[in-house]
Amino acid sequence: MTNLKCFRFGQPVSLCQAPGYFELSAFLQDVTVIDYTYWLDYPQVDRTKKVASLVHRELSSILQHKVSDPRIESTTITEVLVSKNLKHATVFVVGGGTAESLQTAVDALNRARAYIRRQLASQTSLKYTPSVEFKVDLVPERSTRVLSLLQKTRKP
Repeated sequence: MTNLKCFRFGQPVSLCQAPGYFELSAFLQDVTVIDYTYWLDYPQVDRTKKVASLVHRELSSILQHKVSDPRIESTTITEVLVSKNLKHATVFVVGGGTAESLQTAVDALNRARAYIRRQLASQTSLKYTPSVEFKVDLVPERSTRVLSLLQKTRKP
């Protein structure tokens, strides 16, 4: 631990002549260094979940009350994923109707991204409003397909 510097004189701790610093250097030589990188990453995960929940709630409100496009009336937000730096959000959407109408609704939402982001910025108090990207959520379709395959295997 020879690279430690005295905060008062800028010299290595063992060479510092100030009273009480010799005891500190003796103490620091017996201390083991603990890796706390796991704890540094933990609050970020919790923060991204909170921001994702906030964005989900506010986007649902914006799409319901402020966007008046008939192509997106039957869409529902299923999940919002926010990046670790909180500057990008991916919004997964499902809707009633055909796959073509759902893709048309997602295209309309992506064209209205700037307006939706401005509305999101005005309704939230985030330091950085995340850029929003809309995608079709394929999980419900895949889950129904897997369930139907499981039911077929159970019937003799």
